[in-house]
Amino acid sequence: MITKTLKNLVTNAIIYRERKHYKKVLNNKKSDLLRIKQFKKYPMEQNKPIVCDYPFYNTQDKEWFDFYYSVYNTPSTDFIPPTVYNLYLEPRLNEYLLSKAIEEKNSYDLYMYNVKTPKTLLRRINNFYYDSHYEHVKCNDTKLIDILNSYPAILIKPSIRSGSGKSIMKFERIDGNYFYKKQILNVAFLNDYDSDFIIQEVVKQHQFFRQFNPGSNNTIRVLTYRSVRDDAIHVLHTLLRIGRKDCFMDHDNLGGVVIAITKDGYLKDCAIDAKGIKHESFNNINFKEISRVPFIEDIHQAAEQIAGKIYYGRLLAMDFTINENGEPLLIDINCESNGVNQYQMNNGTLFREFTVEVLDYCSDYYRINGFTIIQFY
Repeated sequence: MITKTLKNLVTNAIIYRERKHYKKVLNNKKSDLLRIKQFKKYPMEQNKPIVCDYPFYNTQDKEWFDFYYSVYNTPSTDFIPPTVYNLYLEPRLNEYLLSKAIEEKNSYDLYMYNVKTPKTLLRRINNFYYDSHYEHVKCNDTKLIDILNSYPAILIKPSIRSGSGKSIMKFERIDGNYFYKKQILNVAFLNDYDSDFIIQEVVKQHQFFRQFNPGSNNTIRVLTYRSVRDDAIHVLHTLLRIGRKDCFMDHDNLGGVVIAITKDGYLKDCAIDAKGIKHESFNNINFKEISRVPFIEDIHQAAEQIAGKIYYGRLLAMDFTINENGEPLLIDINCESNGVNQYQMNNGTLFREFTVEVLDYCSDYYRINGFTIIQFY
């Protein structure tokens, strides 16, 4: 049996590690802003952040207010430092042990059956191969090429924990075989792949989204919140992620940018990269010249429908793409380690009007149960 003392020791070790990591991250971001003379101090006395009144707050956290203020340029009192979010809020809002299966991409077609996804060609689940209909496949090189042969390019990605583009590869067909750089796609490669995976078609993106970068799948990220008061689903943020020209992925840590989409469906004036640097244009696209973003209502409807089926994850980040026919396709569901920087750099407040509701809920829980943030089996 795991004792309370052991839990507290592990918790304290994780808190120390998390704060040390984010101190380093923050110092790097601060250096980038100082270099371009964009860094400025948050006016703490006039605009005291709400989180400061809660036991989660640590004096180290106030430096994050400087960073967000420097990028967002408005002193929002609802800024949430990533240390507070990762250590105390998300572990309470999302029951990790019960919601892990939600992130498993091979489960989407089973449980999200009325939400469309990119066409699946092959999957590996618990070390066995299955086709798009979950029928067992005895896979060899001939069978593999037969499955993929009609597609000029395919994507392989881990079925769980593929955040920040980890282990995602785009193979292109050349003379009957599929290559990613110098790596050929064959059964030997699949057998050595370090996790279960899903192989999908490369989506032909709708022309509106393709204009930002034809070489990457420029996705729409939607952050939803299931209220702890009345269980209602709310869309907190909608962002467009754009990849850099020489990258097939749209992640900002790979050189892409993120730009907020307003409630009315329009892009804000500037996109922001991972360093907090603003871009009025990117890939030769001037954001001020872009018309209203289409299909936002359809995406929100799909996001709310998905969130309504997930009871143990109150905060979900979902990625969508729009195919050439204007249909929203679900790419990913994230309920653990949802980065908060991209939302707050673009929109200031993370939880919007639900900030106090969330902080009260989590604070009351930890006041009663103690700050044992780790979820044990």
